[in-house]
Amino acid sequence: MTKKEREKICYNCDHCIYIGEGDYICDADYEPKIVMEDHEPNDNYYWCAGTEWEEE
Repeated sequence: MTKKEREKICYNCDHCIYIGEGDYICDADYEPKIVMEDHEPNDNYYWCAGTEWEEE
């Protein structure tokens, strides 16, 4: 895995938006997905496998 590939995570993506109380959503899909709860990744974390990743 290259350094660039390691950086492609939800937390570093423009689509990952903090919504409060430790929760983050991903707005890359038509319907936003909760990807982190209480600052911890959930089952939707990195759901796009980097295909929708956008750099800040």
